Amino acid sequence: MKKLILIFLCAMLLTGCAASGASAPSEPINQTEASNQAQPAAVTLAVYSSNENADGLVRAEVQVEQINETVIVEQLIEKDVLPQDAAVNSLTQNEKQLVIDFNTAFQTRLLSLGTAGESLLIQSVVNTFLDAYGAESVLLTVNGAVLESGHAVYDFPLTFTE
Repeated sequence: MKKLILIFLCAMLLTGCAASGASAPSEPINQTEASNQAQPAAVTLAVYSSNENADGLVRAEVQVEQINETVIVEQLIEKDVLPQDAAVNSLTQNEKQLVIDFNTAFQTRLLSLGTAGESLLIQSVVNTFLDAYGAESVLLTVNGAVLESGHAVYDFPLTFTE
């Protein structure tokens, strides 16, 4: 009789749990799915650089976590457009114009190039930043001063070059 009462009580407890809304343990979360949800989506960045004949530009698309001046400079360094120590001191956007102030390493690289190389470097930087920020023109400076090379003074806004 004690066994019968014990079985009855156990059955009542189990029935009571089901009726009170307690549920069976949920399915375990797939860790791969959870980590994919936590990671930011990749963004496509168009990076322009000189073609192998050094007579025009090529456009390469790379996937990055975010678009900002540091990421853009890193990608331009990777494409050998800028030297390893190049950096942006500041970037401001006034409506459709960017003002990018580079460090001295940018100008030093520019001064080491001939006219064609200088033109391709400037076009690569300008096109990459304009494409990334959706701007129409770029004014380039170095340490707050007008960018000058042995071939040109860049005291005017530059636009996208095909």
